Amino acid sequence: MTIKLEDAAVLASAVLAQRHDPAQVHALPLPPIELITIFCDAIQANNVTTETRVLVLKALRSSWSSEAKIHSRLLLATVPLLADTSLVVRTQASSLLIHVMSTASAQLVTDRLDTLASSITKSLSSFRLVPPTSPVLRLVSLSLRLLNAALLKLPSSALTAPRVDSVLSIIAHWIYFDPSNSGPSGSSVTAPPDRLILHPNMSPFSSSTTTSNALGAMASFLPTRSPSSKRTLSRSSSQSSLNNVISTYAGIYKSDSETDDDQSSVSSEHAPRLTSAQIRLDALAVLKTLASVQSKFLYPRWNLLLCDSAYVRSKPTLLGLIESDRSVIIKLRAARTLELMFKDSKTFLAIAEDRPTKASFTSLSSKLGAVLTELHLKLTSLLSAPTITSNNHLLLALLALVETVGNNASYARLRQKPLTRGLVKVLLQLATHQDISIALAALSGLIAVTRSELLSYDPDALDLASIARQATILAHQSSGVMTTTSGWELLSIITPYTPVSDLIPALAVFHAIVSKSDTTLASEQILFFSTLFKTSTSFMSSPPSDSERQRLVNLVRVALRHPSPGLKAATAQVLVSERFLDFVTSLSLTSAIDVVKELLDLTPLTLTENAEEQDIVAAAVCRSLGQVIKSDYFNALPRSTFRLKCDILPVLMLCSISSFECVASMASWAFANSIDVLFPMSPTSASGDPGWNHGEMEAMLNIAHGFLKTEASEPIQTNGIRSICLLLPNQISSSTRSFEEDVTHALVAILKDQEGKGVKVRWNAATGLGNWLVGLKDRKGLSNFGSVCAEVRAKNDAGDKGGVGEGWRCALRSTILDALIQVGIESLVIHLQQQQRVDEPSHPQVDPVVISASASPAPPPIKLNYKISIQCVRALQQAAPMTPLEVEGLHRASIGTLATDLFSFLDQVKGKERSHAQVLSHELRALLWEAGERQNTFQH
Repeated sequence: MTIKLEDAAVLASAVLAQRHDPAQVHALPLPPIELITIFCDAIQANNVTTETRVLVLKALRSSWSSEAKIHSRLLLATVPLLADTSLVVRTQASSLLIHVMSTASAQLVTDRLDTLASSITKSLSSFRLVPPTSPVLRLVSLSLRLLNAALLKLPSSALTAPRVDSVLSIIAHWIYFDPSNSGPSGSSVTAPPDRLILHPNMSPFSSSTTTSNALGAMASFLPTRSPSSKRTLSRSSSQSSLNNVISTYAGIYKSDSETDDDQSSVSSEHAPRLTSAQIRLDALAVLKTLASVQSKFLYPRWNLLLCDSAYVRSKPTLLGLIESDRSVIIKLRAARTLELMFKDSKTFLAIAEDRPTKASFTSLSSKLGAVLTELHLKLTSLLSAPTITSNNHLLLALLALVETVGNNASYARLRQKPLTRGLVKVLLQLATHQDISIALAALSGLIAVTRSELLSYDPDALDLASIARQATILAHQSSGVMTTTSGWELLSIITPYTPVSDLIPALAVFHAIVSKSDTTLASEQILFFSTLFKTSTSFMSSPPSDSERQRLVNLVRVALRHPSPGLKAATAQVLVSERFLDFVTSLSLTSAIDVVKELLDLTPLTLTENAEEQDIVAAAVCRSLGQVIKSDYFNALPRSTFRLKCDILPVLMLCSISSFECVASMASWAFANSIDVLFPMSPTSASGDPGWNHGEMEAMLNIAHGFLKTEASEPIQTNGIRSICLLLPNQISSSTRSFEEDVTHALVAILKDQEGKGVKVRWNAATGLGNWLVGLKDRKGLSNFGSVCAEVRAKNDAGDKGGVGEGWRCALRSTILDALIQVGIESLVIHLQQQQRVDEPSHPQVDPVVISASASPAPPPIKLNYKISIQCVRALQQAAPMTPLEVEGLHRASIGTLATDLFSFLDQVKGKERSHAQVLSHELRALLWEAGERQNTFQH
C-alpha cells in the first residue's frame, strides 16, 4: 500500500489525539498492524521532516501491537534512527525500542543485538566530549535502559565474551558519570591513600593500557584531564557526601512512562545532578544484568571495576560508588552487582596470591591477590563507618557481599597480610546488632569468612578465643532462635582448631542443655558436640589436661542418656573416634567408659514409636561397631574375641535384615569386619575355636550368602563377598555342594560383568575367588588335591563322568581359574592384538577402555582395568601348586609370539595408570616364571 507522508502525519495525529483524549473516539480507517506498517515506511523515507518523524514515532508507541511479525519490521525501521542527526528523533526511537525489545522473541533479540549495540555506541560516543545537557542525559538514560532490556531477553548461551566487552565499552563511562562532583580544588589538597579519588570525566577504561582493549576505536574519544582541573575528595567530604540523600532524589527514578514525551528541558536547577544519578543507576543496571547472566565473562575486566593495586586507589571503582555516591539506591545497586560478580567465582579466586614481585609483568594470580586485599580493606572500612551503619538496607547489602566473598575467596596463598582479622572483628561487633536481620547477616558473613580461613590451614590468622567467647554468648543469651543456631554453627566451625581451655564456657552451656531430657536439640548443637572430638593441629600442639579430658568424658556420659536420635547417632560416632578412645585409655578404670557396652546399649533391639529414628540410630551404631572391632582399643580388651562372638555378632546379624538400606549396608560392613577378625586368612586362624559349632557357621554363611545375592546394592554385595570367602574355607563349615557351586558361579558372574558392576565389587570378587582357591585345596581329606584334580581331568578327557568323590570341587577350581585367566590376562592379549591389527603407533591407551576384537569370531567387549587384572593375577598365584594341565592353560593364554610384546606394552604405559601397569607386569612375570618352573619340574 502506497500512502503519502502527509497522510501518515494525519494518521499519527489522530492516534495521538485519541491517546491524550480518550473521550474522543476517532474511527481509524486501518487496523493497528497496517498502521504500524505505514508508520514504519514513513520514518524510513528520505524526504520526511524531523517533525513528522517524531510525530510518527510517538504514534507508533500508541498504536502498539504485540504480534510477532511486527517486531522484526519495527526493529528494521527504528534501530537506524538511533544514529539520526536529530536528538529528539534518537530519544523517541530509544523509547519505542524499549517496548519492542521487552516483547520481542529471544531469537530476534539475539540476531539484532550486535547491530543495536553498534548503533547505541555511535549514538552516545560524541557526548563524552562535552558536558551533556538535560535532553542528552535523557537520551543516554533511555539508551542504557534499551540495552538492559535487550540483555534481559538474551539467552545466557548467546551472551558471549565479545558481546560482554562491547557492552562494557558502552557503559564504562556512564557508571561513574557525575559532572556535579568535582571535589575541592587546589594543588595542595591530597587525598589519603585509602580513599577513592573521583574524577567526573574519568572512566576505568581511561588508562593507556586498557583503553584500547576495552573501547577499541572509541578510545580516542575519551576526555583528557588537565592538571589545573584535577580535583580530589578528602576523607571528611567523602563521608559527609553519604549523608546528602534527600527526598528530592526520589523524582529521578520515575519510569519513562511517567515522563512526558515532549519534555526537552528541566526547569529545576538540580535537574542535571539528579539526572546524572539516573544515568549511573541505568549503567549499573546493565552491569548487574551482565553479572547475573554470565559473570565469568567479567573476570578479565575485574581490574576495570575493582581496585587491583594499592598504587591506583584513586581510580573509580564500584566500591568507590558505595563509599561516596550521594544516592543510596546507587550504593545498593553497586553492592548487589559486586555480590553477583563474586558469586560462583571460587575456582577463579583459587589462584589468588599476594606474592611480591619486582618484575615489569604482573601475573594474574598477583592481580587477584591485590583485588582481594583491597576489597577486604575497603569492606572493613565501610562496615565500620557510621554513615554506612546508619542505613540498614545498605548495611545488609554489604554484609551479603561479605558472605559471598567469604564463600568464594581462598586465603591459602594470601599470607603476607592478615586480611580477615580486621573484618572478623567488625563482624563480631555487628553480630550483636539490635536489628535481628543485621545480626543474622553479620553472623552469616562471619561464618563464611571463618570457614574459608580455617580451610586454608591457618588458624593463627584469626583470634579464635574472641570468636569462641562471642559465639558462646550468642548461643546462650540470644533471644532469637536463628541467632542461637548461628552461634552454635560458628562454634562447630572453630572447635577443631581451638584449645579445649577456650571452649570451657561453651561446654558448660551444652552440658546444661543436654542435661534436660525434654530439650529439643538443633543440628548445629549436635554438630558442635561431634567436632569436639575431631583430632586437629591445635589438639596436637596443646593437648587437654586431665581435668579437661574428664569433663569431655562426662559430657559423653550425659549425651548417652539424652533421648534425641540425632544426638544418639552422633554419640555413637564420638565413642569410636580416635580422640575419645585416647581419652578413655588414659583415664583410670573407675572413670573410663566401656565403649562396646555403651554402643550395644544404644542399639534399638526392640521397636520404638518412630521407626525412622530407630533406623538412624541403628545405622550409626553398626558403623561404630565396625570401626571399634578393628581398633587397638578393642584388641586390648580382655576376652575381646568372646565379646565379638557372643555380644556384637548377634546384634549385627539382627540389623542386617533391616528393610532400611542404610542399616543393612552398615551392618553388612561391620559383619564383614567381624568375620575378618574371627577368621583371618593366616596360619594362626581362629577357626579352630571349639566354641564354634555347625549351627553357628551355617547361620553366618546364610547371612553372608544373603548379602552376596543383594543385586540392588553393590556395597552390601561387596561385604557379602568378603564374608563368604572367609567363611567357606573353614573346615567347620557345613556347606553343601550346591551351596559352594552357587557361590562360585555368583562370584565368577560378578567378576565377568563389566557393564553392570562397579570396579570395587569386581575387585573384591577377584580377591574372594583367590581366597576360595586356597579354601578348596585346604578342605578336609584333600591333602593331595593336585593329583585328584589331574585324575578328574584325565577321566573327563576320556569321557568318563563317573568319578572321584571330590571331583566337583576340581570342577569349581577349573571354573575359577578360567575366569581369572580370561579377565586378568586374556583381556590384555586381546587389547594388544587389536592394536597390532589396526597398525596404530605405539602409544598405549592408559585409561580403561572398552575394546573388542575384529576377527571372527569376535570376542565379547572387554573393559581393560589394570587394578582388576592385578588382583586376578594375584588370585592365580594363590592356586599354586598348579597341575600340568593348568600350567598349560595359563601358557596358552599368555605365552607365545605375543609374550614379549605384552610386557613391552605394559612397560610403555604412561600417565596415571603407569604405576598400575608396572605392578601388573611384575606380578605377571612372577606368575609365568613360577608356572614355567612348575612345567620344567613336570617334564623332568
